[in-house]
Amino acid sequence: MRTYFVCPAPPCPNGKLHLGHIGGVYLLADIFVRFQRMAGHRAHYITGADEHGTYTLVKARKLGQPVSEVAQEHIDEILQCLRAVHITPDVFVRTSSEIHKDNALAIFRALQEAGYVQIREGVQLYCEHCDEFVADSLAAGNCPACNSATDSNLCENCGLAIRHDTLCKARHTTCGHNLVLRRIEQAVFDTPRLARALDTAIGQSAWPEPIRDKAQAWLASDAQGLPMSRHFSHGVELLHPEDLFGQTLLTWFEGLWCFETGIREQCANDFLSAESTMHAPSTRLVFFMGQDNRFYYTVGVSGALLARGYPIPTTPRSRTSTRSKARSFRPVATMHFGPTR
Repeated sequence: MRTYFVCPAPPCPNGKLHLGHIGGVYLLADIFVRFQRMAGHRAHYITGADEHGTYTLVKARKLGQPVSEVAQEHIDEILQCLRAVHITPDVFVRTSSEIHKDNALAIFRALQEAGYVQIREGVQLYCEHCDEFVADSLAAGNCPACNSATDSNLCENCGLAIRHDTLCKARHTTCGHNLVLRRIEQAVFDTPRLARALDTAIGQSAWPEPIRDKAQAWLASDAQGLPMSRHFSHGVELLHPEDLFGQTLLTWFEGLWCFETGIREQCANDFLSAESTMHAPSTRLVFFMGQDNRFYYTVGVSGALLARGYPIPTTPRSRTSTRSKARSFRPVATMHFGPTR
């Protein structure tokens, strides 16, 4: 008997789910869970709400309402949409909850202790008109690779992770003014240190070839690492080290880590040791996500697992098998890519 933790990407609470969200990600995850249960395995459906993204803040500003109220309203709608198609997550994680914040900080500390977090000088976009640092969907411009309209997050056309110093014609989505760059100290995930191990594991996986090739190309071109923190008023606040005091973790790390918060909650509900379960040879981790999530799942999430001693997806290339050959906490290769926003 295997144990499956099936974790579709957490939606942003800035609107209802539409049929693309349901059919592209959440329904497929539900089918996978039901199939594994029928086959006699344990399968748990774990997702949540990514409450600390700028999408919710932008929506709140447009409505003139508090962010927390807007998030709550749309989380209720998201759960109603899932119930309408008979999808009931075993665990639904609120990233604003104290249990998730504690877990996210614990993961960050573990990465620090393992030597994979560095404090470096970086830059962040800043609006002089509004006197605020901006991030993600608060900044709009053009992708430096394909010139498509994008925000300072991920290009939905080519999948590039946008660095603030590369966004072309950057402007503030709130006021429309041009943005400037300001130097900051920030936490950076040392992906170059993991590049060789990640490249080998991804090359041996059964991920779809275009996704596998794209992830390996990203690793080959990433000479700087991935920023993990920024100046932003909503999120999991960092108190240590002193250089990062008051910054918050990037939601592409913290928000996606809700799967691990959910796993720990599920294990507690079943009176099981989370560590023992996560290291058990019979445990599998399955991600379902959208096209706009693929960079941080294939590189960021997988790298954070590997850096803490957990194997990343190493499924053999096969049209019929999605099993990992890793010895413990085995994420199954990316099952599906569809829209999530």
